[in-house]
Amino acid sequence: MTTYTHITSQGEYHVSGLTAVEAAIARLTHDGATYELRRDTDGMWTVFSSNGLGSMSPAYDGPEPYGRLLNSFAATEAEALAELAPRIIKADWSDSEYVMTDADYEAMVAEALEGQDDE
Repeated sequence: MTTYTHITSQGEYHVSGLTAVEAAIARLTHDGATYELRRDTDGMWTVFSSNGLGSMSPAYDGPEPYGRLLNSFAATEAEALAELAPRIIKADWSDSEYVMTDADYEAMVAEALEGQDDE
């Protein structure tokens, strides 16, 4: 199973060993933000997130006009979040903390340490 490292918006290590769902939730709740999965009458789940001002709006996986709405026709809320987690992890949100695989994080740290040895 792939695990993930959560990086703060300042580029500092936060926590590793996260599942995809845990990593997605970490991104959705950064800096005290909140999120909800809402189901419409057609059975589609949509991620809504707070904008820091208390209001909730639909979440996209990138900036408009090219970002796609984060939604799913999964049977349950948990299944919808699990289905959407990879898109949330990779979402292009400039004001958010980010997530990378643990393997990528370890490689990045090793490369940085190797660069320090060269100095």
